[in-house]
This record gives sequence, structure tokens and C-alpha cells, in this order.
Amino acid sequence: MQKLISPCSSVFSYDPRWAEVRLGAEPALYYMGASSSFFVDQNPMGDRILAPAADIEVDQSVGALRLTSTDKGEPVEYVVSAGCDFDRLIFELVHALKDSGLAPGETDDKIDVACEGGLIKTCYITRVFEGDAPRSLRIVRKDEGIHVVIPSPRYQARVTSLMMSGAELFIGTDDGATMKRKLTLHQSILMFFTGVVDELRETSGCD
Repeated sequence: MQKLISPCSSVFSYDPRWAEVRLGAEPALYYMGASSSFFVDQNPMGDRILAPAADIEVDQSVGALRLTSTDKGEPVEYVVSAGCDFDRLIFELVHALKDSGLAPGETDDKIDVACEGGLIKTCYITRVFEGDAPRSLRIVRKDEGIHVVIPSPRYQARVTSLMMSGAELFIGTDDGATMKRKLTLHQSILMFFTGVVDELRETSGCD
């Protein structure tokens, strides 16, 4: 059986504690660094039921991801077409993980990104290990712009400039503040996150 998928929404998450990466909503594709393997969650709305994925191929020229797995015990070929630039970023990361694997650092940040209707809606950076950086920094889309939110101590402002320089995230806000956050990420995850920041800036009118 073949499933042709053109996702209207997508998600990404990277949790360094488990060396685990989620790469999309449909199919719910996971990469597990401990085994250097991809899996498809057969029950994305409940407790995970992971089935091995194989024959993974990325064709960026046409924006397509192909893989095989099982669904209720039956073999399935998934063909996922990129509906937006975020999907292409996901596909690039799938290709990088397939080629180079993943070795999380001891102080890597946790990253969560959600995309709907072709636009990145939320991007969360969470420090899951001890350190000096704020525990959580969030970039969220509101109205026609994007805002930065730090839950504790509470801070929120509209973002006027956004960029990555190497592993450092720079954010300028409408209250005149400039904040800098140095990220600790595996190289392939850092490249993906840089693409996310570029996409946020280009679709929100930031400098």
C-alpha cells in the first residue's frame, strides 16, 4: 500500500536527554540516536507504537520524502510532498541524520517547532541541563508579527530583528532591548534551527 501525503501542518522536536528527534506530523517520523534508526509512530494520538522505517530517500529537487514502514502489520510506502519551506528543512535534516547520525552533547538545548498552513507558529528553546541561560525562550507568531516570550521572569515583546550568527541567536525587540542566546546543539540540528530562524525572519517582516 502507498500513502501519498501533503501535510498542512508539521512539528519538530529534539530532546537531547533521549537523543530523540521528531521529524513531522504525518507520518510521525522519529529518529532515535541510540540506535541510529528511524521509526514511524503508528499511534500518534496516543501511546507511541513505533514501527521501524527503512528505504528512506530524500529528493529535494521535487521536495519529496519516501520511506517504507508498516501500518497495522501491513507494509506501507509513504510518499510525503513538501508543502512549504519548513517541510524542506525537515527533509534536509532527515537526509543529514541518515548520513551522519546524531551524538547529543551533554548540555544540548531542547528544541520544539510547530508549523501550520505553511508558517512557523511557535519555536521553543528549553534548557534541560544546568546552566546560566534562561530556562525557556519562546518565539511565537501573533497577528502579523512574532514575539519573544520568556516565562520566568515574565517578559514579552514584539521581535523587530532576528538572526543566527554561528551558534548564537540574536533578537531585537520593539522596546529597544537586544538579547543574545548561545545555543548548544549537534551540528545538523543547529543547521536546521538556523533555517527555522531564517524562515521566521523572512515571513514576519523582521530585519
